[in-house]
Amino acid sequence: MFFALGAQLLVAGAYQPVGASLLAKITPPPLMGKVTAIYLLIYYLIGRGLGPFVVAVISDSFYSGPQALGFGLGTVTAILMFIALAVIWMLLRRARRVGLMPSRRRLKGERHALPRSHPTPSEASPACRHG
Repeated sequence: MFFALGAQLLVAGAYQPVGASLLAKITPPPLMGKVTAIYLLIYYLIGRGLGPFVVAVISDSFYSGPQALGFGLGTVTAILMFIALAVIWMLLRRARRVGLMPSRRRLKGERHALPRSHPTPSEASPACRHG
């Protein structure tokens, strides 16, 4: 059980910046505020609001004794980490498919330039050039 807790603490905050940056990359600018608000609402309602309740239900239903809460927390952590890995794997596959991330061929050394999100100064229109 301590391994599951240690692994959770190691990666506890690592997923939120990745999710937020991917969300910012695929969301149209006029909808950015609304989409970010929905993302954070779901994150806090489910993660922070429902999490303690689920741990309490698991620890009361399946364990007894003074260590029941710790075992319940470890069980929920282990289960949710496997679910999170599956979701991350699916999202990475989709991000590669739609072109938000380089494919494995590019990562293995194929000589293609990665797509740029902003044009270089020589590619910009004359009205956008400064100087």
